[in-house]
Amino acid sequence: MERFFCWLSGSRRRGLLASCSWDGQLVLQRRVSGERRHLLSKPHGSIEVDVLTLDNVSKDFGGLHALRDVTCGIPEGTITSLIGPNGAGKSTLTSLICGIHKTSHGRILLRGKAIQGLPAHVIKRLGVARTFQIVQLFSNMTVLENVQIGAHVKYGDGWLGALPRPGAADHREKEIADRCMELLRFLDIDSYADSMPSDLSFGHQRTVELARALVAEPEVLIMDEPCSGLAPGEVEHQLRIIDELRGRGVTILFIEHNMSVVMEISDKIIVLNYGQKIAEGSPQEIMDNPQVIEAYLGEEMKHASR
Repeated sequence: MERFFCWLSGSRRRGLLASCSWDGQLVLQRRVSGERRHLLSKPHGSIEVDVLTLDNVSKDFGGLHALRDVTCGIPEGTITSLIGPNGAGKSTLTSLICGIHKTSHGRILLRGKAIQGLPAHVIKRLGVARTFQIVQLFSNMTVLENVQIGAHVKYGDGWLGALPRPGAADHREKEIADRCMELLRFLDIDSYADSMPSDLSFGHQRTVELARALVAEPEVLIMDEPCSGLAPGEVEHQLRIIDELRGRGVTILFIEHNMSVVMEISDKIIVLNYGQKIAEGSPQEIMDNPQVIEAYLGEEMKHASR
């Protein structure tokens, strides 16, 4: 039977959960100061491929222009941060990508195929997963059951598919549970598999939500303020996990207000202001952009990388 939850090897993906056995421990390599590991290892002259592309995307709510002609790309295997002041359009943009709202104009392409206007559950199955600023777990389900829901949503079963089913489905359910346990071991939370979310720290709850998103094997993972509400030590742990995911080829759209975190973890940054893209580039380019400094970051941003 086909193995579930296994990122394919090859040019498109590097395995997150390899078919071979492993000890399940999360090997966390330290970030290279001032550089990005995967960029250092990228062959000279290699072509950057955008997994997700926004082409002149606009969204109107009545007379309110929430987004106006936003064009940008999310390169494969990178962390691209989306920043901007409150009301800049970040939430609207992610809602359009996920299919919660429909675009008023423009196209959203996932590996070259238009997804704008598709239902949210279809976009999930096509490969767009997300975590939320406010953790959203099922309080009456165990950690393992919460993660299993992500698998069933991917394969079109919906959350009802995670409920026990007798007979022929037993073998498939066992394989799904085994794959989910592999992922929990990877994230170092397998000891909480039978626990209820309320028994976990807030940081561990965020990790469970991340596991539920990852088990769907997303083409793009949207992380909405994953460090919000975490203690400093938990933030560092979360960033190490995110960095490890990038090293394994996961493409991440990262939304975060903490500029020190953004400047440390990002390969690319997109800046929105009043519904328009005002800048796009590397952390250093964004840090030196006068328009960005005036609109959002201020001179204090200069201290973010120190």
